[in-house]
Amino acid sequence: MKNGFLNILLILISFSCSKVESDFPSNQIAYSFLVAGHVYGSPNPNANEFGLYPPFKEDFNYIQEFPNMYYAIFTGDVVRSGSNQAQWDSALIDIDQLGIDYHIAAGNHDRGEVFLDNFGLYYYSFMEGNDLFVILNSHQWNIEGDQKEFLINTLEEADSAQNVF
Repeated sequence: MKNGFLNILLILISFSCSKVESDFPSNQIAYSFLVAGHVYGSPNPNANEFGLYPPFKEDFNYIQEFPNMYYAIFTGDVVRSGSNQAQWDSALIDIDQLGIDYHIAAGNHDRGEVFLDNFGLYYYSFMEGNDLFVILNSHQWNIEGDQKEFLINTLEEADSAQNVF
């Protein structure tokens, strides 16, 4: 890996995921996606730093050069204060510099009206080719109530999914 930060903070997944593409002779191509969490600014709680953690941003070129990188999934704590629109604006500017699509699972720092205004839901699912991705809200450490029903129904309806993440 390029540096120790990548070893600790991000997991690069590039195994046999497939995406159906009618323009390709084999009708399937491999893809990769990035999973990263707790990426906000400085680890110092007294810092007034907005945006993503600078050592993470330094690795954007490496991430962009990774073959077939389709998107990033951020697993929470993208900002220090979820109610601060300026922190979200700065973080999203940094994320946009990655140049790939992204999904954000709200962490305890991210939750609030600003998150809901920007992203709409705390939990949802999506398909990428034959692969199912489920984004959940683990803020309370338990999946219960409506979210648990959503998860059960999503998994029951996922018969065609090759992989579930």
